[in-house]
Amino acid sequence: MKKLLAVLLCGLLVLSAAACTTESTPTPAPTSAFTPRVTTPPATKSDTARMIFSKRTGRVLCDTVDGLMLNSYNFLISQTWDILDRDGAVTIVNRYTEKALTDGEGHDRWTLVADDVGWYTVQNADTGRYLLCTEDFAPAFGNRMNGRNDYWYIKSVITYDEPVHADTTWMQGKWGVFAHLIPGSGTIRSIANRHDAAALASQIASAGADIYCVSVGQGTGYWNTYNAAYASLLDFQPEARFAREDVISRIAAEMSAVGVDTMVYAVSGAPVTVANDGDCLYPTSPTRSINMDSALLWYTVLRDWSLTYGKAIRGWWIDGCYSYHGFTNKIACVYTEALRAGNPDAVIAYNEGVYLRPYAVYEDYTCGETDMPLGKGDPADRANWLLPESARFPNGSQWFMLTHFGEWWDRDDVRYTAELWSEFTNAVTEKGGCVLFDAGFDKASYLIGETAMETLRYIGAHRETH
Repeated sequence: MKKLLAVLLCGLLVLSAAACTTESTPTPAPTSAFTPRVTTPPATKSDTARMIFSKRTGRVLCDTVDGLMLNSYNFLISQTWDILDRDGAVTIVNRYTEKALTDGEGHDRWTLVADDVGWYTVQNADTGRYLLCTEDFAPAFGNRMNGRNDYWYIKSVITYDEPVHADTTWMQGKWGVFAHLIPGSGTIRSIANRHDAAALASQIASAGADIYCVSVGQGTGYWNTYNAAYASLLDFQPEARFAREDVISRIAAEMSAVGVDTMVYAVSGAPVTVANDGDCLYPTSPTRSINMDSALLWYTVLRDWSLTYGKAIRGWWIDGCYSYHGFTNKIACVYTEALRAGNPDAVIAYNEGVYLRPYAVYEDYTCGETDMPLGKGDPADRANWLLPESARFPNGSQWFMLTHFGEWWDRDDVRYTAELWSEFTNAVTEKGGCVLFDAGFDKASYLIGETAMETLRYIGAHRETH
């Protein structure tokens, strides 16, 4: 959304440049090159195939004819490794060169130890030397550096395949409510303490709405659900960035009890608009644009939330996916895997801005952010309305619109009459489209304001089912 642009211009990923002290000078890997001279075949999946990326940079460990290096993930077989059991340890064999990873002195047995979040140390079982990421983003071997340079994320290989789309039939002909429930340093506690999820669910049910979409956070650097992966990437008071109670899961449970489906709004990366800028640096992009390095680190964050919510939520609306910030279909591929970790059937859309057309090939429905759903002219003139021709676009994406009741997002006013909003909702849903309305809420009770509720109830009372 437009107001998110200002804060996301500063950042898309949480990562601090923590000071590191070395016990000894690490031994460099055989090469410090970042890009191989040859193009290798694409990555493929197998039971033992893994990709290994650095917590310090988000870059993956790679081996080619140029030697061992760290580079940006591009779905290549040279960036993947078979991890095989061997004599109480493992060997790590590149799937392209078929060479085993050694510690620079020929020793190829390794011990992998994971922390609570899933970041691994990779230590040679014979010499005790660690696989490290140096400050100049090159692989090396030596004693621990006591920081992010020591840690690696080891996971099954992500391949850039034809997208597998989730079923969006349940969205067709439906309508609902959206809420900018965005915590900040002054509200992170009050939201958890005051937010009455049961009362909110009663409001939504009384209006007859089908879907409720709520934000886990946006551009403040504070979040309505704890995220261990995010916290692991922070240096400054990570626990203070999260609500003490999982507000989103509580909402989803209450919505389910009244027959309302829950979706979650999240962002394409963490902002830097927080007190400690050191927590929010891009790992490899001086221009502060998203790239595959930052995307892999943010993958761990999205995956954590997805596993937390599981099947309690039915979809994701991801903001800040601007092409001019570097967002690509390949990044959408990575995020899609993360977002479906907890619910393989979750529907996903990636927001390019005010745009009601298909965007990323990996999305299932259109984000459909719209400021003027009833057109620029007379709002009563139906010829000006932005309406679907059918439930789906030619590429199969579900027609979906998100717009605001008020003059702007997160406002408690209503700019059109209840009759117009009702007629518009019926016009969208009769064609199989889906529309959600951003309705302002009372900042003390965190319940929807009465002005918006009157309109919502009117829409529900005058629904035309098809």
